[in-house]
Amino acid sequence: MKKNLAVFVIIWLLVAFTNEVFASEDHSISATDNSSLSSGISLSLNENLLPPKENIPKKIEVVPYAEEVFRVKGMYRLVDDCSNYPVEKMDVRIQNFNSVLDGMDPHIPTYVYFVENSRSHPLELTFPEESDAYIHLKENLHADVFDHLKYTTFEQFCQYFYTTDHHWNYLGAYQGYVDIVRMLKGEEEELLVPKELVTLPALYDGAYSRKNQKAFSKEYFALYRYNRYPEYTSYVNNKKKAYDHIKNYLSGRINKEPLVNHYATCYGGDNGLILFKNNHPSGKGTLLILGDSMSNAVKTLLIEHYDTIVYVDLRHYSGTRGVGKPFSMRDITSKYHIDQILFLSNMTMYTKYDSVVMNP
Repeated sequence: MKKNLAVFVIIWLLVAFTNEVFASEDHSISATDNSSLSSGISLSLNENLLPPKENIPKKIEVVPYAEEVFRVKGMYRLVDDCSNYPVEKMDVRIQNFNSVLDGMDPHIPTYVYFVENSRSHPLELTFPEESDAYIHLKENLHADVFDHLKYTTFEQFCQYFYTTDHHWNYLGAYQGYVDIVRMLKGEEEELLVPKELVTLPALYDGAYSRKNQKAFSKEYFALYRYNRYPEYTSYVNNKKKAYDHIKNYLSGRINKEPLVNHYATCYGGDNGLILFKNNHPSGKGTLLILGDSMSNAVKTLLIEHYDTIVYVDLRHYSGTRGVGKPFSMRDITSKYHIDQILFLSNMTMYTKYDSVVMNP
């Protein structure tokens, strides 16, 4: 009897030790560990931080849903068609940007991060990592360093973007943040890390759904809770003003009515000029971002790595949602002592909006 009891105790101790060791190991998954995330996604995150999987049809077919918006057959997903954004339309904007970049101080490096979405990638099960639009941009825009949001399948695209919006979701935005920091600051820069995925009891109907004012989405709005948040002061069009409502969203204080633009409400909306001042400056320099609404979800993360971020949305800079005067690269870089310049946008910054004009 005593012998059997001793054997039982030994076995119990071995099982407990094994469980303790297993629990202490890092079981985060990388792209190569999960069939839904191929090598296009470079993050290594716990599975509970990833978006829910969608059933991808064997063939990608779309039907019209609203003006320039299409529904993917067999899915609750709305998309653009990149044929509506021909590469040739980029040339006028690129020529304007080059006329300014060519006359700039060569000591201020210029970076480009291009957000590949369904406005630049074809709607197919698989496609090249670099779209024709991104290749055209690299070959013609006179910037120093280029990078883009990388994926090669429609399944990966679905993991990066909201089901009813052209904007990237929490995973896509975090991948962009990581790529941008690595590009601007190098591999050794310490990154912010998502610790929890907070899913809210509010369906998110994005820009595509709101085009015809009909609730369509089955997707609940969600965002990451990070290990820490940069402390900053923001100035919108030269007036001190709070920019985002992330803390409200993390605490559940949200508008649950249908068709609310949760992306803009949570992360901050579009304005011509926004100044972010790190409350704990440490000689990290000043970054000028020339962008569109894709930047809304990453600007307040990037301030972790700078003393100051100057954000300019050329669509609104000279209008009523801006400062009411033409944009001048020389004035901005001189006034704010810019150290680096980042173009951060999707396809439409280079193909739409007559107000997107850059002056020396």
